Amino acid sequence: MDRQKRRRNQRARELCFADPAQLVRLEHEGMACTSESVAGDVRGATIQYSCPGHGYGHTILRIETPRVATIETQGLVDGRPFGYRATARKVGPC
Repeated sequence: MDRQKRRRNQRARELCFADPAQLVRLEHEGMACTSESVAGDVRGATIQYSCPGHGYGHTILRIETPRVATIETQGLVDGRPFGYRATARKVGPC
């Protein structure tokens, strides 16, 4: 698939997070999960998590600026694989 076609197929989502750590589990939002930090520093973290009965994930969260973060995530949710890279931007208060 060419780059332009991929961009058209991508969808923007507007979300409001009280806690930026919620960016780690986008595919398992609202599920009871346990997580473990694999690596981290002030610029980001690598997190592995498991959601019993619903799957698991591996997410790399990098803070680019105070308003922009890059999220790379992959795993399984309810038996379906997922994997993608996303950019999160703070656009205002919730």
